[in-house]
Amino acid sequence: MGDQKMKGGFLRTGCLYSSAVKNDNSNIPETEEIKIETDISALESRHGRAVLVRVQDFNSLISLNKTLSDFRFKEVELQYVGGFNMLNVFGDDEAASGFLKSGEEWKVWFSHAELWVGQALAYERVAWLRVHGVPLHLWTDKVFDLICGRFGIVPKLPHVSDEDADLSMVCVGVLVGDGKRITEEVVLNWKNKRYRVWVSKDIGDWILDCIEDEEASDYFDDGVSMSGSENLPPECQ
Repeated sequence: MGDQKMKGGFLRTGCLYSSAVKNDNSNIPETEEIKIETDISALESRHGRAVLVRVQDFNSLISLNKTLSDFRFKEVELQYVGGFNMLNVFGDDEAASGFLKSGEEWKVWFSHAELWVGQALAYERVAWLRVHGVPLHLWTDKVFDLICGRFGIVPKLPHVSDEDADLSMVCVGVLVGDGKRITEEVVLNWKNKRYRVWVSKDIGDWILDCIEDEEASDYFDDGVSMSGSENLPPECQ
């Protein structure tokens, strides 16, 4: 099997996400393989009129629907792909091309955009990690970035402040490249003193407001609707 490669701003399929981030060319571990017929091609109705975009940060992802509406693109269907990736589906090829040509306007929110014609994209998701056990004297964004960076990519944004009411636990959003549930213990070493810290993935699915519908809400009955930081899981607010 091939390697995942960064191509045109997106991570392509073929190798472990962690290996691609670290530029490690090791092979995927052997696992059960399912043969897929070559004539299968999904979502062909989107080919040529959908634009695959990668947002800059969490805030851009959460507010994408309003952003596009304010940005004169009101008739756009949003389909969440995972992680920081989204499909913007336009009414026709011309509208999609017009969006791509307006790059000077949308680059504030998107780090990359390209026409989608069926190309593969690596799996990526947002995992909300609960971090317990960090001692007060190490309660800084840098420490939480070091801890959560072991599990994926930590977007640059503040996690804690001196005014936080709850100093027992922090919830940090990270980009990960597999579907495994995270439950792990790590040890912090500070001035030759060791502190045990526990990291676990937050329970429940994350449903973006900009794509949420009644059917999705019924299905993900333990989901979290994201329209801003006030709608994070209670532990993450």
